[in-house]
Amino acid sequence: MRLPSHPDQPTAPVAEAAAPGRDGAPAQRGRRRLWQLPTQAHVLLLALSLTPEALRRQAERALGRMHRARCVVRGRDVDLLFGMVNDMGTRHAMSEAVERSLNERHGPALRAWAKLAHADALQAAWAQALADDKVPSALWALLSHPLGEAMQQAALCEAQAWAFTHTRRSLALRQAQQQTDDRATAAQRHADALQARLLEQQQRSAQALAQSQAEAARLRGMLARLQQQAGTLPPPAEPPPADRADAGPALPPATAQPATRQAHAARPATRPPSPPKPAEAAQSRPPALQVRGKRVLCVGGIRHAVARYRNRVEHLGGQFDHHDGGIEDGLHALDACLGRADLVVCQAACINHEAYHRIKRHCARSGTPCVYLDRPSLSRFHRALGPAPEDQDACNP
Repeated sequence: MRLPSHPDQPTAPVAEAAAPGRDGAPAQRGRRRLWQLPTQAHVLLLALSLTPEALRRQAERALGRMHRARCVVRGRDVDLLFGMVNDMGTRHAMSEAVERSLNERHGPALRAWAKLAHADALQAAWAQALADDKVPSALWALLSHPLGEAMQQAALCEAQAWAFTHTRRSLALRQAQQQTDDRATAAQRHADALQARLLEQQQRSAQALAQSQAEAARLRGMLARLQQQAGTLPPPAEPPPADRADAGPALPPATAQPATRQAHAARPATRPPSPPKPAEAAQSRPPALQVRGKRVLCVGGIRHAVARYRNRVEHLGGQFDHHDGGIEDGLHALDACLGRADLVVCQAACINHEAYHRIKRHCARSGTPCVYLDRPSLSRFHRALGPAPEDQDACNP
């Protein structure tokens, strides 16, 4: 993109003669123009001072005034930058427009640097600008200053190094910002997922609560119906007179009517039956077993009381035999004991099932008398065998 040069200006920089001052020092010349600077200065000034959008607008305005039509500049930003750099070496509408933009953007720096009249002051101001990261404004003020040509080459090298460092730092900052944005985006997605899960859990909890409330209402309705049905049931029928007679006279309740209580009080008191006489008790007692001269088999019982079982049987004149009912003794020995027994005392709570059924089958088949005791007890064993002869004599004087 090349534009025609200004018709009234030369294409090469013009060096004006410096008139001597009063003290013999060379007087300052006018400010240097943009098209009088080298290409390296154009690259740095355009890259550091103007954005690609601003450069594109400048080019579109200049081309529009030239062609008297609306122009649109397309292409990459880097192509636009180097195309405009090629046009900055000649004075024309484009270079003048860019110079005006630089003057407007860096006006405060230009006014401050215009007051500097010595090279040492320019050097100090440039060093301070490098330290304060104000290179774009200071670079244009230095290069356009009448005394800036002596420092031009060194300033361009330092400005290029600063631009490289600043670009790396800006790139690192953009990468860090991008990572921060990515983390923030990921955190937002995670928060959205958690929010969705929380909302789903709340919906499930609400549904479960509604179901529980519906079930509770159904159960309450069922309970109310059952209570209503229970209230309509007839009262229970009274027992027949025979049952009431067997139950004996009923006592009047505390909440009965006074007449009912008086009727019960008027009835004669029923005396409890008198205890039977010794002769009647002896007649009602079951007949004693005949133990004398017989072999008595005791199955089961308390192990430490076996000797006392033996003493009782032998005291009654019988022969004693014992089997533990299959706890430790074998069942084949039980069959032999049953075969020679005349009387069996089975303490059923202390034997196994097989021994119990063997005793029951043998006694039913052979007709051997058998006494079953539900619990092992020495007193029950004595009562089953009956009293000793001297006990009977004591009961019958």
